[in-house]
Amino acid sequence: MSSDERLRLFARGELKGAELEAFEAALDASPTLRRALAELVARPARKPLFEPEVTVRSEGLSLRRVLGRGGMATVLLATQHGLEREVAVKMSRRHGDQGARDQLLREARLTGALEHPAIVPVHFLTTSDEGELQVVLKRVEGEPWSTLLGDRQAVVRRFGAELLEWNLRVLATVCGATAFAHERGVLHRDIKPANVMIGRFGEVLLMDWGIGGLLDEDPTGRLPHVVPGDGAGTPSYQAPETLPGARTPLSPRTDVYLLGAVLYELLFGRAPFAGVASRSLDEVPSFDGETQSPELVEVARRALSPDPAARQASATEFLRAIEACQRTQHASRLVRRSQQLLVHARRQREERADAAARTANEASFALSTALEFAAENSAALSVARELTTFQVECALEDGHPAVAALALDASPQPLPELRARVERASSEQRALQSYARAHDPSVGRAHRLRLLSAILVTTLGFYALRFSFPVLSSSRWSLAIASLLFLAAIGGLAVAFRAALRGSALSRQMVGLAVVITVGQVLIRFAGAWLELPRWQVIAFELPLIAIGFGTAALIHHWSMGVAAFVLVVGQVLALWLPAWAERFFTGSVVLALTLLVVIWRSGGWRSMAVRSAA
Repeated sequence: MSSDERLRLFARGELKGAELEAFEAALDASPTLRRALAELVARPARKPLFEPEVTVRSEGLSLRRVLGRGGMATVLLATQHGLEREVAVKMSRRHGDQGARDQLLREARLTGALEHPAIVPVHFLTTSDEGELQVVLKRVEGEPWSTLLGDRQAVVRRFGAELLEWNLRVLATVCGATAFAHERGVLHRDIKPANVMIGRFGEVLLMDWGIGGLLDEDPTGRLPHVVPGDGAGTPSYQAPETLPGARTPLSPRTDVYLLGAVLYELLFGRAPFAGVASRSLDEVPSFDGETQSPELVEVARRALSPDPAARQASATEFLRAIEACQRTQHASRLVRRSQQLLVHARRQREERADAAARTANEASFALSTALEFAAENSAALSVARELTTFQVECALEDGHPAVAALALDASPQPLPELRARVERASSEQRALQSYARAHDPSVGRAHRLRLLSAILVTTLGFYALRFSFPVLSSSRWSLAIASLLFLAAIGGLAVAFRAALRGSALSRQMVGLAVVITVGQVLIRFAGAWLELPRWQVIAFELPLIAIGFGTAALIHHWSMGVAAFVLVVGQVLALWLPAWAERFFTGSVVLALTLLVVIWRSGGWRSMAVRSAA
């Protein structure tokens, strides 16, 4: 039989059985054959193949032309007057056959009971003027999924997506419609790409519920009931329990098998049993051939198990398995990306490029996203360990243990060895910072000025008492006692300023210098009193001690101490030259030295101070 003859027989609905199945498969695979069929349908003939172009019917419908014809029914384009919209009208091809009418009515009721965005809605039922049942449906403008599922260019052009990604989105919608039907106890039994319509705007509709039915028999007989082994379905997709003679009860897993068959076709480019004339109940399709996703192949393999109990339990579970594979695949892509970025970051680090940290952060973001999709992905965890190690080592090399700690905190793994290194580095940095702060001349500056001013005031107070009340210094022990009191006053000032002085080594050393000098004065004065030396001789020993202390401080801390030492040396020379005025020269040189220190420090000279040893 020639192809033209088959076209004409198909157009008239006269192809049956295996010939019909083979011709439908050829139509799905050949755009040329579909165009020839369209031309044949549209070609005027002496004896029309279909109804006249315009036929006025009842209920405000005007039938215009045939949209398609199957083995049992014809679908026509019609206008519904009143609403002035285009609708599709499905009618039985066996006019006057009550059995065909009942079957069409049950199919209409079944489809009408399934109100779902991915199931074509039934508007209403009516009859023609000749009494033929008419099922009025939503008119779907589009094309079968079977014409698009292998056309990468068309999918990219129309939907802007990669072919497999888009096909899986369509399959997800079909799974949703199937799960909805199962929830209401309905099986489809003929899920295949040819029975899925893709609308002009990407709408997905699961069509042709003609052999679908209830799992449990409807006591009213208004809805169809499905039974095992009746042979209904498309042979190249059919579940084993629907093959002739099968006795395994039907269940939602029957449609899961069909969903698995569709997934198989998406992966391998062919139906599971395409070209197979007959098959046994326990036969499984071949899984030989290259595919983009081994994980999805395993999902399809399980769904296509001859044993229903081994399949996914529902369309929802089947869809979740696909989504889990997609998450795993997406995670794998992100892991590969993070590996590439890590290699690039290492190269940048070797080249001392500033962008290394930014590149590592990009790798870290890609990796964290991958772990959100697949938390137990071993490859992701391995790369995370390498990346965290790299970030921590870079941060430690750059002297930023806090940054290293943040990288560790973001790691999905504890990494105790790195944590110990970071804690040691943090501890060392804190010690260095504490040391630097203690030796920073700006720390405690205001307190040192106040302390020096307080020592100056205390010194003036003691000398004012000494010269205002001569009787206080009449005893040979008076100088020793005064120095003890002055030492106590210095101690009191140190206690008063202890909180402020605690954070600065420079301040502590200054207080220590004052205490050492005062203790030296106490010893010299007590020795002088014990030996009954005149005052000018005691002062002759005392002033060099103070000058040496300030001179040493000048070498260690600041040049201003040298100025004070110079003033004291001048006072010493004058005291030796004029012994009678020795006590006044002593007093004046000490007061002047302290005053000059206050003036210099207040004017900003403190900025060049330094601490050469820890306190």
